[in-house]
Amino acid sequence: MSDQSMPDDRGVLSFLRGRTRKRSSEGGRSRSSQNRYLILSILIILAFMVMLLRTSSLQLFGEFDASSPETWGSVGSIVIPAPRGDVVDRNGLPLAVSETLQGVALVNTGMTEASINRTLLDLARLFSEYGCAFESPLLNWLDVEASFRGVDLLEKDTSLRFVFRKPYDSIVRWQTDRDLFNLIEEDKAVTYYEKQRIVREDPNDFFYYLLYDFFNIEPDRTSGSRLYSDGEAFVIMQLRYLLLEQNWNFVSGQPVLLVDNVSSELAAYFTEQNYRFPGVIIVRHYKRRYTDD
Repeated sequence: MSDQSMPDDRGVLSFLRGRTRKRSSEGGRSRSSQNRYLILSILIILAFMVMLLRTSSLQLFGEFDASSPETWGSVGSIVIPAPRGDVVDRNGLPLAVSETLQGVALVNTGMTEASINRTLLDLARLFSEYGCAFESPLLNWLDVEASFRGVDLLEKDTSLRFVFRKPYDSIVRWQTDRDLFNLIEEDKAVTYYEKQRIVREDPNDFFYYLLYDFFNIEPDRTSGSRLYSDGEAFVIMQLRYLLLEQNWNFVSGQPVLLVDNVSSELAAYFTEQNYRFPGVIIVRHYKRRYTDD
């Protein structure tokens, strides 16, 4: 009786092996699922990191697909002053108000010298057409002869003569200023390179130095052919010198004011034709005006 009621040893062993194989296969499937989840999680994390790095690079460095130098630039910020509030008396009558003035400014976009020369000449023609006179500090130092002052130089195709407007010592300090022309006095020039950069005592020689060497308005000295007349070149020099005096602001991306208090018609023209004038913007500032008593 006892022998019949006891299960066969071989049956028990077979049953145990089956349970073991079943548990092993379930464990293998479980580990395989965990591996798949792990790989999927790693891929998701990598994709997220790639997107994050891509977004960061765009925000920090930007993306420049265009190859034209007129479209090159750098990320910068422009300070826009806020208008001051009006001052009124106890009866509500204005004592002081802020008037809005509009000016034309140029922002550095990485233009070549040839492009910036053409742009400045086009701007000068528009300023003349709309009656917006600009005042360049270059005229405090170098100017045309008295007989040509007050004449529209853009309409003159004849050769011009120039004069210095300051005493000799002041002219020397001006030309040797390292932030401007960085020329060298003749008795201090030693090397060949320094002798090519000596102070120009003749105002006409200085004009040609600016024309061919410093501002590179006329790139071809040898053939004698010219892109601009003397009058056009001198107008370009006046605007180039204005940028030169504010070179730090210009290269750092700040707008340099070329002409102030322009008409609303000219401001609207630049707004509509902004694709023709890269870097030209309309800036607004405010002037305090006190009312009459």
